[in-house]
Amino acid sequence: MTLLLALAPVALANGQTTHAWITAHALAHLPEGELRDLLTDEALQPMLYNGAMFPDGGYAVDDDYGELAHWEPFQTAYRDWILEHHPPPFTDTGAQHVAFLMGLASHGMADQTFDAMFMQLSRQYDAEAGWAEGDSLDEASDVVYASILGPWEPPEPWFPGELFVQLYADDFGHSVTVGQMEDGQDLLGAAIAFVGLASEYPASVDRYTAQFPWAAEHIADGDMPGSPPCEGAIVARYWQQLWDTLNGTATLDPPLMATVPEDGGMGHEQRFDTGESRVHLVFKRGLSRDTVNTDTITVAAADGTPHPVEVELFYGQDSHVVNLHPLEDWAPDTDYVVTVHPGIVSFDGLSLGTQTMTFSTTPPPDPPDDTPPDDEPGGRCSAAPGAGWWALLGVLGLARRRRVVAGR
Repeated sequence: MTLLLALAPVALANGQTTHAWITAHALAHLPEGELRDLLTDEALQPMLYNGAMFPDGGYAVDDDYGELAHWEPFQTAYRDWILEHHPPPFTDTGAQHVAFLMGLASHGMADQTFDAMFMQLSRQYDAEAGWAEGDSLDEASDVVYASILGPWEPPEPWFPGELFVQLYADDFGHSVTVGQMEDGQDLLGAAIAFVGLASEYPASVDRYTAQFPWAAEHIADGDMPGSPPCEGAIVARYWQQLWDTLNGTATLDPPLMATVPEDGGMGHEQRFDTGESRVHLVFKRGLSRDTVNTDTITVAAADGTPHPVEVELFYGQDSHVVNLHPLEDWAPDTDYVVTVHPGIVSFDGLSLGTQTMTFSTTPPPDPPDDTPPDDEPGGRCSAAPGAGWWALLGVLGLARRRRVVAGR
């Protein structure tokens, strides 16, 4: 317990254990193919999981390098360097950089979807608990999630230190040293250790559960938008988009890679003043704030009657997630069409295509009496990995820690 108290301050680094598990969920959602083969290569696990940790290291040492790493502009600069120095098929050391890039992408996309969806519901249902007391949802949910799935062993440290020093300086005018980034990774490893220890003490888990009871109940719910299993499903789609970009086959038409509710979803919440009534759109590319508005995204009933909504690009410039807030109740037993019109542009000036998705407030039909039971645990976002996949995670968890700072 003394060690728990000593490590408590660094646990404020946001949800490192959860980020690791989200990345693991995403691996389970990938289809068979070259990308899955690369990201499940045992030798590349330190790169993938260090990448999934790296963006929060800046917060741990109070430096902006971490905030920059959360977002697509920095990740795109890194991607372009990879393509220049290690083009496909990534059979050389470029595979290490691709794995680290995918880790960065996992972290950034997970933060956006968790905060835009799950955190907003927690703000509603836990308003009088942890939010009123100023507690940390990231820390509390990290401990509770680790208590459900198990603690995580920090990976063997790896990051492209000298390269990142150059990228930060040349592309973003930001000065950071390899030593600062090393310290950030070390503190994140300490945060993972703290969460692992805290998750094994029932009194600690109970305390964090009491801070955010709704979030604790739903953090592993595969049917809850923005929960880690659902984040993993979205991260896997994002990885596939990035992989296509790396291989020159990506398209931004259609522009969406996920929606909540899913296209054709039924039984949508009608009351406009509840979080469940929102519609969430997740775009394939970070967006230019000025192009996301009620002209480029509209909602109408199937008969063409417009429905008023607030269009919010969550987290603003460079974000992928758009929340649509209805300004009045959705009508009962009504089908709606969300339309993404021409005119939306990415942060780097790429035009996105058009798309429609539908949802309905009509209750879904009852399943037939002869429908077999659903034996798949975890909800609609679950992906059941095989024994070999879990063995791979076991190898990662037992990896001996030593510092590896990559060159170019």
